[in-house]
Amino acid sequence: MDPAPDRYEPLPGLTKLPRWLIGRLSRRNRIVLGATGLLVAVGLGLAVAALVRTGDRQAREARDADRQRAAAATRALAEDQRPRRARLPGRVTEPVSPAAVAALERDITRDARSRVRADDIEGPIKATACTEIHSGRTATTAVFSCFTGSAGARLNYDIEVGYRFSAKVDTARGTAAWCKRNPRPLHPDTAAFRTLPLDPACRP
Repeated sequence: MDPAPDRYEPLPGLTKLPRWLIGRLSRRNRIVLGATGLLVAVGLGLAVAALVRTGDRQAREARDADRQRAAAATRALAEDQRPRRARLPGRVTEPVSPAAVAALERDITRDARSRVRADDIEGPIKATACTEIHSGRTATTAVFSCFTGSAGARLNYDIEVGYRFSAKVDTARGTAAWCKRNPRPLHPDTAAFRTLPLDPACRP
């Protein structure tokens, strides 16, 4: 008598294959498989939650670092523009005498050279020239625009390399205050450039 032919159950389609495989497991194995899947799902959920928390923490730390850098940059700029003061020699009158203007220019030059020694600006610093802004005059004050620096390289024209200061002279007290100016550069890529208004002690 011929042996019975081999019998086989054809595999189902790909979408039905997982259910078919689970159906061939014993009840005990299906329980083990379900518990394992539940543990895997819980583990994945915990891992995703941890990743989200880590990402949030890193983003928060990055924002805090950006705020700290911005605050430090603002403090540095405020210190750079802080008014410096001096008493002018002799009796300061209105209009301000040439001797008083020359003393103001020397004071600003000394200040600029001290900034070079502190590595706050680049030198060399040779001299300062101040021009009065007549529209800023009052009965007791005079306002000046000052430039300190030196002539740069000659490229068919003179390039002035230096720094701008705004100064105000109190003719009643015989004192002067000046602030270094930090205007926004002329090139268009200046979105991140930080600016602060000048102290009232140095402007009209």
